[in-house]
Amino acid sequence: MKLKLSNDSRTALICILVNVAFIAVAVAGWSAWNHLFRDEYLRNQKQQEAARKAARFQRPEPTAEQKAEMARRIQQFKQMRKNEIDLRQKLVELMKKNKASAYKTAQAECDLAVAKMKMMRRRRSNGVSGAELVVRAFYAAKAAPAKVDVNCEESIKSAIADIEFKQQTGMLRHYMNDEDFKRAAEAWQKEQSDANLTALCEAEKNVPEMRPRKR
Repeated sequence: MKLKLSNDSRTALICILVNVAFIAVAVAGWSAWNHLFRDEYLRNQKQQEAARKAARFQRPEPTAEQKAEMARRIQQFKQMRKNEIDLRQKLVELMKKNKASAYKTAQAECDLAVAKMKMMRRRRSNGVSGAELVVRAFYAAKAAPAKVDVNCEESIKSAIADIEFKQQTGMLRHYMNDEDFKRAAEAWQKEQSDANLTALCEAEKNVPEMRPRKR
C-alpha cells in the first residue's frame, strides 16, 4: 500500500528537509570556524590593533626643510664643541707658559680631556663614566701636594679633590675588572694622548652598566 502525500504535506516535508540541511551546513561551518580559522582571525585582529596603536604614537616623517635644519643644528653644535676644545687647549698652553700653579694647570688639563671625551664616548645611562673617573682621578692625584699647606687655599682644595676621587675606587673597580678597559686606562695614564683617550672611551662602551645595589 503506497502512502500518498498531499501537496501541502510534500511542501512541508521539503521545507523541513531544507531547514535540516541548512542547520547541518551552519553547524559544520561554525565547527570549521572554531577549529580552523578562529585563532588566526583573533591573532590578525590583535596585530591590526597593535599596528593602529603604534601608528598613533609614530612620529611623522620630517620634511626636507626639517632635515636640513636638523643637520644645520648638529653641525653648529659640533663646531661649538670644536671651538670649546681649541680654547681649552690654548688655556692650558698659556697656563704652562705663565707657570701657573700645579692645581690650576691640572684642573685646566682635566677640563680639556673631559671636553674631548664628550665628543668621543656615549653617555652612560646611570650617569657614571669609568673613563671620566680615570681622567679626573689622574689629574686630582697629579695636582695633590706631597704635603698640605694649610695656609694655601689651592693646596687644601687639591688635597681634598685627591681624597674624594680615591674614595670612588669602589665604582672604578667595576670598570677595572674588565681587562680591555684596564689596559686602556693604564695606557692613557702613561701617555695622555688623544689616541689613548679615544681607546679608553671605546673600551668603556663594552663594559656593562653598573647595577644599583638591592636594599
